[in-house]
Amino acid sequence: RAVRAVEILSWMGKALAYRGDRVATPALKIIIDLLNDLITSSLNYSPHVTHAAAQGFGIMMADEGEWRFSDVYGVKMSKFYRQRIFLQNYTSLMASLATDSKSISGKSAERQSVIKTNALLALSHLMQHAPTASVKPSLPKLIPHIMRALGSSSVSPSTSNDTDKMKTSLKISALFAVFKLLDRTMVHIDPYSDVLIDSCLQFTRFRSRKEVRIVALKCLKLLVNLPYHKLHRRKRQVVNELAEVLDDPKRVVRKVARECRNAWFMLKGNLTRL
Repeated sequence: RAVRAVEILSWMGKALAYRGDRVATPALKIIIDLLNDLITSSLNYSPHVTHAAAQGFGIMMADEGEWRFSDVYGVKMSKFYRQRIFLQNYTSLMASLATDSKSISGKSAERQSVIKTNALLALSHLMQHAPTASVKPSLPKLIPHIMRALGSSSVSPSTSNDTDKMKTSLKISALFAVFKLLDRTMVHIDPYSDVLIDSCLQFTRFRSRKEVRIVALKCLKLLVNLPYHKLHRRKRQVVNELAEVLDDPKRVVRKVARECRNAWFMLKGNLTRL
């Protein structure tokens, strides 16, 4: 029931932000407090509520498919509503990541770890959907956290463990956020090429969602635009591992896999900067 209430609050916050209403700001503040366990700490703690608050930012920022308000009802979107949500909440979410769990009385290190995981999930939702121009100034601080999430230990998509589910959700959201950046700019990505390659190769075998496999393959294809000296030692590994994806049960995935593998197979350059 509490998780459902957070989801409803997220939709209400989205509706208010959509129309540019000032009440959207306190609604977002409540969601931030729920994420940071500032409201539920006196009750029975539930990581599901914290996770729902983080996912609420995905609800508020996304505007396609099931997350879009229907135009049938004459909904009009306020200009720059995504920019406002990003700018209003970026600082608070970064503060949640910077908090030292030892300095928080009454909260275990495990609980604080869950809060940090979900704060990063919320940030990845913001990063994924906010305009690049709004996100770009914050990239030097954001990218290390996002890459750390992508580089975390692999998790099975079929796991029933709640903590593992949260980590998997975070990694997927981070992957989509990085894809958006790669599609527009390579700035700040260069030092993390190995982390990205490993993570994308892992996600090409993520059987639960074909969309995740497709985005992972598209990320790998975009990475060929990095300097050759960053990629040459990984070329054979990527080409060999992508051969397995050519047998994916989904035709659209096989098509993207062929394009990605060909791009890596044709990768050429010089090593003068080694």
